Amino acid sequence: MIVGADAHAHALARTLLAQPELGLRPIGYLTDPARPAEAAAAIHAHPDLPHLGRLDGAAGIGGAEVAIFASCADLAQYDSRLGRLPFGRVVLAQQIQDLQNMWMQVRPLGDAIGLEIRRELYRPRNLLMKRLLDGLLAGIGLLLLLPLIGVLALAIRRIDPGSPFYAQTRVGRHGRPIRVWKLRTMYRDAETRIAAHLAADPAAAAEWARYFKLRDDPRVLPGLGRFLRRTSLDELPQLWNVLRGDMSLVGPRPFPAYHMDGFEPDFRALRTSVPRV
Repeated sequence: MIVGADAHAHALARTLLAQPELGLRPIGYLTDPARPAEAAAAIHAHPDLPHLGRLDGAAGIGGAEVAIFASCADLAQYDSRLGRLPFGRVVLAQQIQDLQNMWMQVRPLGDAIGLEIRRELYRPRNLLMKRLLDGLLAGIGLLLLLPLIGVLALAIRRIDPGSPFYAQTRVGRHGRPIRVWKLRTMYRDAETRIAAHLAADPAAAAEWARYFKLRDDPRVLPGLGRFLRRTSLDELPQLWNVLRGDMSLVGPRPFPAYHMDGFEPDFRALRTSVPRV
């Protein structure tokens, strides 16, 4: 049950209905008997969620395990009567759009409630353990996969002679540029090919401007190139980047600078605060 029928309650209902993976399925609204206008609002709030009555009559309504208060003031008002409500759990859904809710915990602070955001990853000990684990797993993986990388490298050279490896400069931790290694999936003259293709095909130029990629890319090596990209086998050499400490096995992907420039400054700062993967 969602307790309340104001804008926050309606937004909460829409969110829970749209994201069932959150684990709470709303079945209706309950309203404060002292606010008759809320009952009228709840009737028209959402076509899939009925107004099931007043909160003081909830004992006669079955089928709900959780009561979600959309207002801290309402929860405080009913604090002394929560034990009489027929719900095993009571949840306060406080709006926190401007706060990241990962690793958030509630702490009692006397008459106040604290929301603690834990930043465990940034502790020096945890960063060291993460680095040691990255190095160990990347080293073992690189040794085991070297024969496969060698076979794929020879196949690339047979299709298009030249180095089978390709290094692209991307944005790493703290904004530091790093060279990310991959098995080459494109022709060596890829830039010339893409420039000519975009100049001759306006639809492809529009697709490139929007997505920075093409479904039918003339730069990609026939057969093998698409296979390597589809299976992500072209990224196996990045185990070397992990071993060097440029990247991590767990974390966000490093983007090229032209991708990062399209994001807001706050998002860029957050994304570059941890090792890449």
